[in-house]
Amino acid sequence: KAAEHALRDAEEKYRTLIQNIPDVAWMLDNEGHIVYLSPNVEKLFGHTAEECYARGPGILFGAVHPDDAQLIMRHFHVFLEKGEPFDMEFRAQRKDGKWIWLHNRAVRMFEKNGMKYASGLITDITERKVADETLKRSEERYRTLFERNLAGVFRCSPTGDFLDCNDAGAKILGYDSREDLIGRPTTDVFFDTGEKEVSEKKMAQQGSVANQELSMRRKDGTPVWVMANTSLIEGQHGPEVEGTFLDITALKQAAEQMRAAKEAAEDANRAKSDFLANMSHEIRTPLNGVMGMTDLALDTDLNAEQRDYLQTVKSSADSLLQIINDILDFSKIEARKLNLERVPFNLQKNIDSTLKPFFFRTQQKQLRLLVHYDADLPTDVVGDPGRLRQVLVNLLGNAIKFTGQGEVELRVSEVSRNQADTTLQFSVRDTGIGIPADKQRAVFEAFVQADNSASRQYGGTGLGLAIGTQLARLMGGKIWLESESGKGSTFFFTARFGLAAAIAHTDQAIVNVTTQPTGQLRILVAEDNPINAHLARRVLEKQGHSVVNAVSGRETLQKLSEGEFDLILMDVQMPDLDGFETTHAIRLAERATGAHMPIVAMTAHAMQGDRERCLSAGMDDYLTKPMNVRDLQASLERIQSTRAAALPSAAK
Repeated sequence: KAAEHALRDAEEKYRTLIQNIPDVAWMLDNEGHIVYLSPNVEKLFGHTAEECYARGPGILFGAVHPDDAQLIMRHFHVFLEKGEPFDMEFRAQRKDGKWIWLHNRAVRMFEKNGMKYASGLITDITERKVADETLKRSEERYRTLFERNLAGVFRCSPTGDFLDCNDAGAKILGYDSREDLIGRPTTDVFFDTGEKEVSEKKMAQQGSVANQELSMRRKDGTPVWVMANTSLIEGQHGPEVEGTFLDITALKQAAEQMRAAKEAAEDANRAKSDFLANMSHEIRTPLNGVMGMTDLALDTDLNAEQRDYLQTVKSSADSLLQIINDILDFSKIEARKLNLERVPFNLQKNIDSTLKPFFFRTQQKQLRLLVHYDADLPTDVVGDPGRLRQVLVNLLGNAIKFTGQGEVELRVSEVSRNQADTTLQFSVRDTGIGIPADKQRAVFEAFVQADNSASRQYGGTGLGLAIGTQLARLMGGKIWLESESGKGSTFFFTARFGLAAAIAHTDQAIVNVTTQPTGQLRILVAEDNPINAHLARRVLEKQGHSVVNAVSGRETLQKLSEGEFDLILMDVQMPDLDGFETTHAIRLAERATGAHMPIVAMTAHAMQGDRERCLSAGMDDYLTKPMNVRDLQASLERIQSTRAAALPSAAK
């Protein structure tokens, strides 16, 4: 009984084990009948136990995939007939149609009570097979990427030898194939410049190095620039380095060429700027004499014929000066060195003063000049009144130039406004020759006119609209036109200005300076050009000032030490000591005395930054040649006002 009890106990434990394992256990007799299936067969195949017993031994394989069926059946028959071991993986279809992977394995036949039996286990290996397939595809993709990558891909050992490399990497480094590189030390591809040590140090600190530019050595010893990305990984025998690198030699060469081209362009630009500055100075210097002496001559008793001749000279000189200013402005714009002022000014007064010269011109051509200001325009704005005037002068001048009869109209309106600023639109309409549609874009380009014959008939450099376009952009707006050939044109431009509270206007006060005496001043004129020196003397003496001339910087210092002066008009370009050096010497001597001699630069240097350079050198004001009498008087008035404010009350 004890033995029977032990046997039953063992059978119970075996049955419990079989029923709880995830695999399906099965048993067949020698006639091929299923004598046992573990209960989880339904979970595996989707068929109930009764259905499985009814289907016979075929259920042990499910609906085998056609690609696997023939091989499975052949091996299973051999197993049943000869008792050879059976162990196979195959695909089978569940009752619900889902394909799964199975591993079916069986032990040899054995006998019991005269009957032969076979038994085995069926395991669902779908997840493992999917994982294996995913890993296989990943490895294949990685290998394909590794081998076909245009970039070099490599892996190095802890000792610094190439463990693997693709053909692209080998070719970048000048080797015939990857096999030719694998096994070589990495020192073979590094120049002895310390780059390898630096790279390894960064790797040890950060674990990876991204986008590192390295100069490496090809097999033949020539250099190659690469962009490398490397990282530390854990290999079978310790840390390994893997990464990629790209040949950037062509990029480095292109960058070097671009750098050289940039430096050459900058040199050329500096040379051009120097040339323009020199030409501006050389042209303005004699032009100062022409315009100044013409003004002085016009202020004398002349007969009608003489006055007509001199007015023609003055008009031609004004045109020449405008051309010079346009070229300088265009040069500043090209160099992106044109800056705008931000000062408060009265909008309508500024425009009205701009229009005054044009009324005379339109009367001469028997044209009507109309002006319309929309209601509710802001009175006071903040911006650059001079540049606004420049754009308007160009548009109005062109409109009058190209209009033979009819009218020219300026209209000013407000486009938008917020608490901080306003956007205004200015339009200049004419009834002139108009511009063909296919030429309208070209007129805004530099040195271009709608019709080449226009330059011969009407004159002009073709720079005005190009400059106006850039000025409108700098003022936060744009410029465009509407026109039809033979029916006139309308040019529009917008600009943004800050809003200002009511301001005390100084423009009228400056105009009045021309008619008010500035007092008796003793002035030292430092000017080496005899014509300009003579002109300055005559202009100043006519205003009641006394003048002493100096033709060099050293003579200026000598005469300053010999007599007392109220003011120095300082030319910048003089022999021995120039205006800057002379000013520096004066300011250096004043440190001991505490005195201050007013110095006004009077120079033909009119490029961007010249004013700032003069003021930073210690000069008190800056005037450009050709000499503008009104600007000169205004400067003298400012100097006098500053000196008067500094005097004690008793002295005043």
